[in-house]
Amino acid sequence: NANQRVARAFQLALARKPSSQEQNVLLALAKQKAADYGRQPEAARALLGVGESKSDAAIPAPELAAWTTVMSVVLNLDETMTKE
Repeated sequence: NANQRVARAFQLALARKPSSQEQNVLLALAKQKAADYGRQPEAARALLGVGESKSDAAIPAPELAAWTTVMSVVLNLDETMTKE
């Protein structure tokens, strides 16, 4: 489920659980991006076409693109990129 995806992303990238605020923000982002990509499936396909790996055809492109965006946000957090 979506909560588990966000928690797993934080655990892998940051070695911690997300705060409730972080969880809520990323869940809202996932929902919004899924709606956006649902209205613009060509944009989802374009995003998923970047890189060498093929996308899993079993996962709907709008859903996969939405979660790709969410994971990009997690990986671009200052906390992820900066070790203090």
